Amino acid sequence: MIREGTFALRPGRRPSHYAVVLTAVLGANLLLGYIGIYPIGITWYVLKNTVVADLGYGHRDPTFDEGLLLPFTYAGLFLIAFAAISGIANYFLVRIWPFGGKWLWPIAAALLVLPGLLVIADPRLGWR
Repeated sequence: MIREGTFALRPGRRPSHYAVVLTAVLGANLLLGYIGIYPIGITWYVLKNTVVADLGYGHRDPTFDEGLLLPFTYAGLFLIAFAAISGIANYFLVRIWPFGGKWLWPIAAALLVLPGLLVIADPRLGWR
């Protein structure tokens, strides 16, 4: 009997099955992370021009004068939609993940954030 969260291979599964599943999980989360650059970027833009600038850690963008309701609404809606889509996708991916859900969620979270961190480090990597 194999417990969930262990690295033991499930009986009756070929090693090629695990390669396909790992590729699907990694690819899906990296793709969702790349798509997530836009909602995360909007949220960062709003926070940078409001909270971070008010705390003295940054400067306001001179073109940011639209009021707070509209940008916070957009940022909230984009983040909720992105979290729902990635959560639903990972919920179904955890069913085919061979190592148990205990290992998938931290890996998925890291892969969702990785493209955003790369774009913050080098903005030329993002959408044009």
